[in-house]
Amino acid sequence: MDVARAVAAAPGVDGLFAASTDLGSFSGFRQGSTEYEGLVQRIVAAAQAENIWLGGPQAWMNRPGFSIFQGPSDTALLRMGVQASLASVPSGIAETEGAGD
Repeated sequence: MDVARAVAAAPGVDGLFAASTDLGSFSGFRQGSTEYEGLVQRIVAAAQAENIWLGGPQAWMNRPGFSIFQGPSDTALLRMGVQASLASVPSGIAETEGAGD
């Protein structure tokens, strides 16, 4: 039995996660290659065969079979939020707190 199928069929397993970087690092295949995509399809098939959740990176949201996604790190999310906040800051002189009260 294939490793993905064995893990998916193990008692108590509710889902699989296809970690894109780990899969490439441990297999030696580059994302997009026939071999790499074949491994991804084996993971998808294992999850579907056991009717369990399948997760992957946020960039794979358009891939069939995936329903849980890993977003950016908390640091990256914080940076994106700060950048959005700074982009919306009005320019000019700030009002003095309490002025006009």
